[in-house]
Amino acid sequence: MSESTFDYWRKKYHPDHRTNTKFIKITPTVSSVSSVEVHYPNGVRIVVARDMTLISQLIHLY
Repeated sequence: MSESTFDYWRKKYHPDHRTNTKFIKITPTVSSVSSVEVHYPNGVRIVVARDMTLISQLIHLY
């Protein structure tokens, strides 16, 4: 099944679902998180120190 077909049926049966959102809010359970793992849709995964400026730049690269 293609992604567009899947999105069509998902919207049809869950019209209140926000499909434009690419990110979800997460709340870490541990306050001393030392690194963050970024997963790109193309399969690339990057683990970086908890530096919000760097993470923001990595997100905008894709």
